[in-house]
This record gives sequence, structure tokens and C-alpha cells, in this order.
Amino acid sequence: MAKDDKKQTGRLPGFYIALCCCVLVIGIAGYFTERQSRETVTDETTGFSEGTFADSALNAGNQELDGEVISVGEVTTAEDVPPAESTPETEPAENSQEETAADAQPSEAPAAEAPAATVEPEYTKDNPDVMETAVNIEAEAAYFSFPAGGEILAPFSTVLSFNEALGDYRTHNGIDIAADEGCSISAAADGTVDDIFTDAFGEGVSISHSDGFVSKYMCLGAVEELEIGDTVKRGDVIGTVGESKGENTKEPHLHFEMYQNGEPVDPAAYLN
Repeated sequence: MAKDDKKQTGRLPGFYIALCCCVLVIGIAGYFTERQSRETVTDETTGFSEGTFADSALNAGNQELDGEVISVGEVTTAEDVPPAESTPETEPAENSQEETAADAQPSEAPAAEAPAATVEPEYTKDNPDVMETAVNIEAEAAYFSFPAGGEILAPFSTVLSFNEALGDYRTHNGIDIAADEGCSISAAADGTVDDIFTDAFGEGVSISHSDGFVSKYMCLGAVEELEIGDTVKRGDVIGTVGESKGENTKEPHLHFEMYQNGEPVDPAAYLN
């Protein structure tokens, strides 16, 4: 019995040594297995870790874009973006300049609606007969012709002088043109008869013209068969010279007056 106990007691140290070796082997195998598993998991999740780091960097700089928060799933890494076609760096600037030039370019519609320039006829260039200044000046000087062919006996005057025939002071608002008694008197310009009258000078005729002109023919002995409103042409006979009345000039003559816009003017400046 004692021998059996000794044998059993001698086996115990060897059993425990074998058990420890087994535990050690299992532990070492478990360690290497766990390490390999960790390396595999790290390799599989490396891309996600890098993407998460990129998302964090972006979210740190721009937490909101146009009022929307960027989530991690919406951010793509540089590896996920397909390579773009290479374009010159100046192309956006050139496109911008082209768009700006297109916006600044005026519309063609107003240009099409613009009136065509008036081409001056060749015959009007350097032609003194039709030049604007020549027409304006010469038209006034040649607008009226002499109603009688004699010389001027008394000029136009705005100075008061004593009228012996009428016994008062007055201006001489016309010119006295020498003409034999009974001589025909003609219209100085085209116009319309606006009055036929009799006053201290004798018979008289008033004719309205364009541009506000009015001509008056006085000291007439007779008036042609005219009526107010009749149209006359330059050179048409409107009456004859009569006896000189109401003036200091005693010789037979025509007293001729001109008005423009109601104001008396010197007829000698307009007669040709």
C-alpha cells in the first residue's frame, strides 16, 4: 500500500509539468492567432480609417455648406474620385473673359432700328446757290421786289418828326418810292389780301406774307378789283399811284411799309 502511494506521489510532478507545457503551448498559439486576427482587421479597415480622418479634417474646417451639414458618407476620398481630364489652367479664365465680352457686347436689335444717315446730295456741296447760309441771307434780301420803279424819296425812320400835312409828330414807318401819278403798283411778294382801306394817305392795300411779314401800299389813287382773302402773286398789279396826301413828300409817290410779327421794319433791307 505504501509503495502504491509513493508511485502515485512520484507521478504528480510530471503530470503538472506536462499540464503547464500544454497551457503554455495553448497560450502561445492563442497569442499568435489573436495577433494575426488583429492585423487582418486593421488591413481591412485601413481605408475606412483614412476616410474617417479626412472627413474629420473637412468637418473641422467647414461644418456647414449652404445650410447643410456634410456627413461622413457624403465625403469621398481622393482615391474614390476618378481621374479628371487634364485641362489648361487658363481655360476657366478664358471662358470667363469670353462670357464677359459676350455680356458686354451690345444687342444688335437697337443698331438695326437706328435710322439710316441722310446722304447729302452731291450738288449741294460747295454750291453757293443752295448752301444754308446763302439761302438764309439771300432769301431775306430777295424775298420782296420793288412795287414801283422809282428812287426812294424819303427813307424809313423811327425818329419822331413833324408832319406838316397832318400837323403832328410821328415816325416814318415806311419809304416813299417815286412814281408818276396813275403808275401801276404791283405786289412785292406772294401773299393774301387781308385789308383794303382808306385813310389820311389815300387808298391803301395790306397783304400778308409768310414768315410773319405784312406789306402795306398807301397813297394809291385806285385799287384793282380785289377782295379781302384774294391770293396775289409777286408782280400782280394791285392799284395805281394817286395824289400824295398826308405826307411831307409832295412829289407823286408810293408810301410802302413792311411789318414782321407786328413790328415795323425797314423795307429797303428786304427789297431787291
